[in-house]
Amino acid sequence: MESKTIKHVAVYLRKSRDDGEFEDVLSKHRDTLLALVENRNWTYRLYEEVASGEKIESRKEMQKLLRHVEDQLYDGVVVMDIDRLGRGENKDWALIKDTFLNSETVIITPNKIYDLEIDNDDVSFDFMSIFARIEYKTIKRRMKQGKEAGAKKGMWTNGKPPFPYYYDKNTRSVLVDETKLPIYRAIVEKYLNGTNLGHIAIWLTITRYPRHTTLSLMERTRAGQILRFNGCWQAKSIWVTSLMVKPVPNVDRWNWFPKKSGLKSWEHMKS
Repeated sequence: MESKTIKHVAVYLRKSRDDGEFEDVLSKHRDTLLALVENRNWTYRLYEEVASGEKIESRKEMQKLLRHVEDQLYDGVVVMDIDRLGRGENKDWALIKDTFLNSETVIITPNKIYDLEIDNDDVSFDFMSIFARIEYKTIKRRMKQGKEAGAKKGMWTNGKPPFPYYYDKNTRSVLVDETKLPIYRAIVEKYLNGTNLGHIAIWLTITRYPRHTTLSLMERTRAGQILRFNGCWQAKSIWVTSLMVKPVPNVDRWNWFPKKSGLKSWEHMKS
């Protein structure tokens, strides 16, 4: 089969949050792929995201890329390796393969160009998708085992701590951030006195408490509703199962089920 002419490509970069130091790795991958593209004198559009490769539904840039590939906007898609396209379920791999095959778009890595209309490349793609899935499952299992081992030693192993804690690198545990404690206590006190989360969000905006890019009361423990700052204080509905694993001193552990605030718009909350 005659090789396809490549002039315009998409460059797709993905780094998993679980791999650590993702900005540094992304930068290296970006430099490698852009050098490849520029050496071939191809025009390109860059797609970049930090996300797990398990499910396409959680990867907005990948969804956009597949739509554009389906619309035949590119001659090829440039990636560091096949597993950057995904490591997830068989249905996701089937979607990726069908999209590239039907649009006659090639997959380009620094080592090889894959044309899925060629039998050998098609088989190679299938094998690599299987290996990527196996590798992903292995990584997840090892990470889970590592977290369990760390937790048994009294270490914090659950990512970003819930508000108002912070991670202490020296002790590898969580400590209370005293500067955030007044906000936390005010929110808890108002809620326990019957104020719904929508009105708490409005109160925080009106009183102009110091704002944080992410104020997550119990997000990581799935134990409450979330308040975030995104132009204003907001409440998000999440059904509650329990409070924090390690409550702030003098705040008792409790179980409660908050009602939805019923607010239809957050326009009036903007500061």
